[in-house]
Amino acid sequence: VCGGDILVSPSAFNCSNYSNPDIKCKFMSWRNIAGHVITKQEMQEICEEGQTKELLELYKNNGAIYYKKLGLSEDKKSIIKI
Repeated sequence: VCGGDILVSPSAFNCSNYSNPDIKCKFMSWRNIAGHVITKQEMQEICEEGQTKELLELYKNNGAIYYKKLGLSEDKKSIIKI
């Protein structure tokens, strides 16, 4: 979003400028979305292409499986199912 690096932790992806008072980039995404743990490769696809190339296996609260791509929200601050 702002040109900063994406930092990877066990639970989230954050922009390196997330706490920078001069830039204030608010990009952040949990790594686990609907039971799918986003890989570094998938996050790279989202950042470069706007969405994952492949449909991903996701899970509803009742355990039912469904398939969606993940992509950037319109404001580019988070990841959404598309």
